[in-house]
Amino acid sequence: MRFLTTLPDQMHFHCDAQPFADKWVFYENINPAFRIVSPSPDPWDNEWVAIATCQKFKINGISVFARMDLTLYDPNALYYPPGNVPHLPLIRETYFGQYGFNHSPCIPLFFAPSTSNQLDHQNAWISYYLKLPISDVTVSDSVVVEYRLQPEKCVNNCWSLG
Repeated sequence: MRFLTTLPDQMHFHCDAQPFADKWVFYENINPAFRIVSPSPDPWDNEWVAIATCQKFKINGISVFARMDLTLYDPNALYYPPGNVPHLPLIRETYFGQYGFNHSPCIPLFFAPSTSNQLDHQNAWISYYLKLPISDVTVSDSVVVEYRLQPEKCVNNCWSLG
């Protein structure tokens, strides 16, 4: 998925000290399975073409999601026909409790429990989603996404409202 966006606040991320192949990798503080891969050491106040990709690995023949990379590209360095890359705000939210959900018109990208040992992040969930323009959403497009933390696994349940 390719979209034009700006990033959430820098305070939610930390960076490796050295760039990897001329790219800087920024890890989410609450759950480092969400990463931003940037061509710039300071990507925070710019607009970027972003591509979200999931990386998987196999355990006993079963594919398991390992992390999500949001790779950034300079919109002036890439050519896309006009209107081919939608502008979608990237929203970051933190939830506290045993489960979290989102029922706003959105495209969920990443939703996971905290892996931080800090007291203020216990029972926290981190959510990244793309906010859809209201004009592009109908009632039949609305989806409730609910995530529950169960012993040793995270479950994703989706229900259509239309």
